[in-house]
Amino acid sequence: MNLINFALAASTLAFLAACGGGGGGGDDNTDSTAAVDNPLKKYDGTYYSCEGNDKTTIAATATGSEELSVLISTDLYQGANCSGNVIASYHWNKPLLAKYTGRTTVNMPAVTVLPYADAVDKITVSAIGITGTLTGSGVNGSCVAYSYVDGKKTVNGNDCFELVIPSTTVSAALYLSTDNKYLVQFSLENGVLEADLLTSRDPSFNIDALIARK
Repeated sequence: MNLINFALAASTLAFLAACGGGGGGGDDNTDSTAAVDNPLKKYDGTYYSCEGNDKTTIAATATGSEELSVLISTDLYQGANCSGNVIASYHWNKPLLAKYTGRTTVNMPAVTVLPYADAVDKITVSAIGITGTLTGSGVNGSCVAYSYVDGKKTVNGNDCFELVIPSTTVSAALYLSTDNKYLVQFSLENGVLEADLLTSRDPSFNIDALIARK
């Protein structure tokens, strides 16, 4: 599960935007009702996931009658478990846009905080005209080299980021846990919805600490 697989999935995943439904007069009451009726409204908020020294942040905002905009960023830290100083930050200039298309049931990632299977919201996702910015002391071109100690193990790595996101529209899905804490993003792989990324409303959420379901 990583940011590039979720956002592009080698051109696989993203979020939607579409024209809102409806006619009617454009008064405040109408706009408010549309926002409340938006089936993606429940995803409003900010979600986090730390994995190793890499922390992903997802900011989701419901708009119109069936739309969601999603802005993704990531920070690379000097130490394990997203500790120490930030050595690189990656940001998009504009959000992905997602549109609600229906409901279906899928298998969940095998961790104890999630059920075995549940209903998800299907979406189409559009990534159009998105560019990325990578800054920080560890940046070399579009990549970041790092080395940190995790327990008794030294971890060396080199993460590279897309600075120009290919324009695409794909099918995907979203799931919010019943306790309103965890967000799972799915992309469509060979006709099957597969989980790409698990995040939490808790800024300290560490995906490496999840307990696998037996």
